[in-house]
Amino acid sequence: MPARLKSVPGTPNNWEQVYREHHPRVSRLCHMMLSDAHEAEETAQEVFVKALEHYRGDGAPDNWAAWLTRVAANACHDRRRSGWWRWWFRRVDEFRETEHSGIGTDAERQTQRREQSRIIWSEFRRLPERQRQAFLLRYVEGYTTSQVAEMLEIDSGTVKRHLFRAVQRLRIALKESA
Repeated sequence: MPARLKSVPGTPNNWEQVYREHHPRVSRLCHMMLSDAHEAEETAQEVFVKALEHYRGDGAPDNWAAWLTRVAANACHDRRRSGWWRWWFRRVDEFRETEHSGIGTDAERQTQRREQSRIIWSEFRRLPERQRQAFLLRYVEGYTTSQVAEMLEIDSGTVKRHLFRAVQRLRIALKESA
């Protein structure tokens, strides 16, 4: 018999639904943070194992999306801190925007977008970890600054500073390539 989740308005009513609803987003987030599809999938699975353990012990969080995002960000942070990651990170897989969003068919426009995407993701990988996390959560996942601060367990002003610096570096990289 499947385990039932705490009845909270707006939350799914069973574990399978939580997984189906949040797994694609958590996997994408891990892929962007780790720049490796295999490691991202393993990390995403670890996140859902932790979520299931948390559910069985403490019950469902009030907001699964925020809770899973925070756990995913911390899991990616832990992976990157581990010693083997320094070696592994040198052989980064290219994050392909086309795998996660639709691109038009106009060949010239598509080529330009591909080049801009390559530049952005190349510079993105060079950002300090907190800047990457804040940027992903705010601009890719669409959370508010205060939600990002809560998920990363840092001050709102610190999130704004990380976002400013990340965007500034990405803009400079695009200007230099033009």
